[in-house]
Amino acid sequence: MAKQYSFKSFDMAVDDFGELNKLIRNEMSMIRKVAADVCEVFEGDEARQPLDELKGCMKSAIEQENDNKKYVEVAKALSRKVAANPEALHGSLRQELVSAYEAAKGRQENPEIHAEFKDLLKITSAADRGASSFQDSCDGMTISEDLVDGHWIDPITQKNIEVPVKNMKCGHIYDKNSISHYIKITNRPRCPCLGCGNKSLLRMEDLVDDLFLARVLKDRSEKND
Repeated sequence: MAKQYSFKSFDMAVDDFGELNKLIRNEMSMIRKVAADVCEVFEGDEARQPLDELKGCMKSAIEQENDNKKYVEVAKALSRKVAANPEALHGSLRQELVSAYEAAKGRQENPEIHAEFKDLLKITSAADRGASSFQDSCDGMTISEDLVDGHWIDPITQKNIEVPVKNMKCGHIYDKNSISHYIKITNRPRCPCLGCGNKSLLRMEDLVDDLFLARVLKDRSEKND
């Protein structure tokens, strides 16, 4: 009789890593917010050291998020493999998981090509130019289809975004109220942005508050008042 394996611990770990990555996404948003504050207060050499430290923090966060994603991918693949054919397992589940995970970690992408790091560079470029306000760099930011004529547009209502939330899977940004309503009333909801390659089902758990964009929108609103 083939040996039976329990994947309860795998499933619990996958859920835990999912929750951890939500926290990491919030951390990335906070890093961008702090960078914007630094650029607003300091210029040139005064800003360089704290901004370099923030870049290091962002790289670490990206690497940790990628590591977590690799663990989830490996754990799910191993679960499917052993469930389909228990005899395919060589050694213990733990040994197989560790081996596959270490191999996957060795194929990580450079964090500097990650969208979050590139967004951070767009913010810190203001200090490199000696700009007195981070708004100069924000004006040059383009977040996919969400930015139209200097305004962030919700893909559902086609109105200005008031409370921005970001999809952790594809990076698209929506208004919190409209996307919440869309998820509630839509059967099998997916990212509503036209042409988005993210075909996975959209859940509220996939969304995080975009604190940086919220700061940009607030500053623009105050300037217009």
